[in-house]
Amino acid sequence: MLNLKFMKFRYVLLAALLKLSSFSNLKKLVLFCLSSTIVSCSQSQGTTEASSTTPKSISTPAQIAQVSNQSEELTTKETVRDTSISTNVTTESKSITKSNTSDISKSNGFIMPSKNIYCNLREPSPQSRSSSNNGFLRCEIVSGLNPMPPRPKNPSCEFDWGGGLVLLSNKKVQVLCASDSAYSPDYPILQYGQTWTKSGFTCKSATDGLTCTNAEGQGFFLNREEWQTF
Repeated sequence: MLNLKFMKFRYVLLAALLKLSSFSNLKKLVLFCLSSTIVSCSQSQGTTEASSTTPKSISTPAQIAQVSNQSEELTTKETVRDTSISTNVTTESKSITKSNTSDISKSNGFIMPSKNIYCNLREPSPQSRSSSNNGFLRCEIVSGLNPMPPRPKNPSCEFDWGGGLVLLSNKKVQVLCASDSAYSPDYPILQYGQTWTKSGFTCKSATDGLTCTNAEGQGFFLNREEWQTF
């Protein structure tokens, strides 16, 4: 406000000097000083107004510490959220794996991941006392046994020969002779590394093939390139 009054006074004095008909050296000097003062005041006023509109920056230690704490809180929340998501995904994955293992152990059949080998358990009848009806595990291979064993003559096989193997609960492995198939689209997949166990039979799935045994340790190994009994 004081600068504004000062400027008005100088404008009035300048106007009065301009009305004079002749200019002496003193008048010229006064005129030059007034002009310089007005320009200086104007620049000073503009600088003041610009300074008043410039936003204040964060410079105090307290403000810097506050911003740092807020950044750390945001980082901590993001880390906790990411960890929570990872934990949930891991828990769901374990739950799914456990559920699949449970479904396989309850099933009377399974299929290998390659879809080339599948097995079905025929459990013994509780009312039968015949040794020939003690239950058996029937495993079929789509590509056929390799090498294919010779067809027997006595007794002869009147049906499809060499489509798989049959493991009885108390006898050695036999080559399958059947007119039907044990395949079912409802069989769960026995993933590589998993083991299926039921009614005294145990089968282990691996990338190199399937190994099955009965309670007495008799069994077989089977894949598309070879098969063995023991």
